[in-house]
Amino acid sequence: MNTSTTVLDANPDEERRVEIVPKRRKHVPGQIRNGATAPAALGRSLPNAEAPSADKADTDETISAGARLLAETADTIGEFVKLERHQHEAVTLWLVASRCTKFALVSPMLYFSAPGKDCGKTQALDTAGELVRNPVRVADITASGVYRAIDANAIDDSLPTILLDQAYLNLRENSRMMAVLSGGFDRNFSKSIVSGYRDGVPDGIEEFSLWCPKVLAGNGALPANLMDHSIVIRLARKPHGEPVKRITYERTRLAYLREKIDAWWDCNKTHIRAELRMLSDGRDNRVGDKWAAMLAVARVAGGDWEQKARKAMSLIERSDDDSMDIHERVLQAVQRYFREHDGSYALSEKIVAWMNADPEAPWSSFGKRGEPFSVYNLRDSLAKFQVRATNVEPVTRRRGYRRADLQPIFDRYPLPDDELGEESGPISE
Repeated sequence: MNTSTTVLDANPDEERRVEIVPKRRKHVPGQIRNGATAPAALGRSLPNAEAPSADKADTDETISAGARLLAETADTIGEFVKLERHQHEAVTLWLVASRCTKFALVSPMLYFSAPGKDCGKTQALDTAGELVRNPVRVADITASGVYRAIDANAIDDSLPTILLDQAYLNLRENSRMMAVLSGGFDRNFSKSIVSGYRDGVPDGIEEFSLWCPKVLAGNGALPANLMDHSIVIRLARKPHGEPVKRITYERTRLAYLREKIDAWWDCNKTHIRAELRMLSDGRDNRVGDKWAAMLAVARVAGGDWEQKARKAMSLIERSDDDSMDIHERVLQAVQRYFREHDGSYALSEKIVAWMNADPEAPWSSFGKRGEPFSVYNLRDSLAKFQVRATNVEPVTRRRGYRRADLQPIFDRYPLPDDELGEESGPISE
């Protein structure tokens, strides 16, 4: 608002009125009052930029903005889906990291697994669909429909995200569908070759891509290879009387949140890609591959999000027994036995007794009729890894396994604690 004042010159008989106009601040795109930030401030003003300049992207303010955005997203998801906090954070990281699929090496699926009805799996799927780019929601689809949907819905450099409800019905005795979903995990094998026919006559072949983010929801476990290729979020029925919002009336708010995620992603995708490359170079196991893009997003977001991502990875992967072959679980039990017991060998009966003593493990009622795990079961499982029991006590002729014979196998099949690790590093080098 303009103000005026009276100024006296050297000549007291004259006076002139001068208008003093306050100096106006330079406008910053996306800035609004009270320190709030509009989507433009998160990157919409730089639609064609691969990354912000160093004095913008690498400041503490930009990093904390990413951390705040992830926290806001996790809190919002929690309003619609009742999960543990680390699960909310894992879902948040996956939804943001799904935008990495264009340049990532692997693309893990997100699977909402419910033990039964009324656990919120459809609402969880719908909530995810509001926060990903280019969602394609389906309740029933064929194997050929998957790659044709990918081909038809790709927009510029944005791949579609397929959201499949009732996954267990679509996969029941459908080996073709399982192959298509499993093939979309690794970029190098994410193609389907289809023979074309016209009037019943072979008419060449067509190549389709299977490469895009996918979110599934269903009851129980998927086939083992699909569980191994997924970030599994286990749902449970919410406590009676605990409120949960209906997504029907909140789609506008979720759309605005998705715009903010897109804007932040567009400003930081070059940094995320660099972090993903460093993480991928240092990984040599399936779990690390699945979580690499999510860890890259957490590193660039800053704050304590890398620690949150590693905690979620540890809790989710260590609780996921459905993706592990039973013989691998036996091998892990034997490896834990050798860690807890000294000696160059172990008797078969002592290993079995130690395994059956754990009330929470499946060994005490392992057989078809509920009988406990036996020496013969141990022999058959370890034989899968080319390890045989020998006479470890020549005098008594008691059989068992030598540590030296098992160590090469232990090195190839590390325990989850070793495989997940707790390494961390700087946000950039």
